[in-house]
Amino acid sequence: MSTRRRWPGRVYDTGSEPDPRFSLANERTFLAWVRTALALLAGAAALDALDLPLDDTVQGLLAALLAISSLLTAAAAWWGWARIERAMREDEPLPSNPAMVTRDRGAQQERTTLSWRRTGLALTVGALTIGRLTLDNLGPVVLVPTVLAAALALWVVVAALRTRRLARPHPDEPSFSVLADGRLPAVVAAVVGALAVGELLSSVVKLA
Repeated sequence: MSTRRRWPGRVYDTGSEPDPRFSLANERTFLAWVRTALALLAGAAALDALDLPLDDTVQGLLAALLAISSLLTAAAAWWGWARIERAMREDEPLPSNPAMVTRDRGAQQERTTLSWRRTGLALTVGALTIGRLTLDNLGPVVLVPTVLAAALALWVVVAALRTRRLARPHPDEPSFSVLADGRLPAVVAAVVGALAVGELLSSVVKLA
């Protein structure tokens, strides 16, 4: 097994490997929050793009509010994943969470892989959509960030295939694979945050 130091150190440099079912449930919780952030971002983009019977200032402020909410949700998703993973490694008590069961109900490995794949596809569509919708307000400057965000989102899809390229076998239960480190959650949260910032800038420019 690789001895490469796992990132972030504040999560993986302490304690021992928790039950893989708990880690997989933690991944799915993170992805559920990311999808919430994407939904907020989609709402912001819709408000920014559609011609609604609202004052332009009100419509712009609502879009900015949703974009800020998306940014904060993505950041909270990353922070929550890291905090819970660390607590499990240190065998600290956690708040009651019905997702963290002690048995593998319904093939958790496969469901977690599919959750990552769906999130990657949603990120890809979101990056292209936000890029197109903000082009009119921000100009060609959005093209490079859009291509970069879409490329990172596609990387998430590839990394989430059944091979779990960014995963490692659990030392106690090799039939399960858990995240090798925190890179994949960090990239997902960063892409959502970047898209939210782009939409926020578009809303601000539209208000100006």
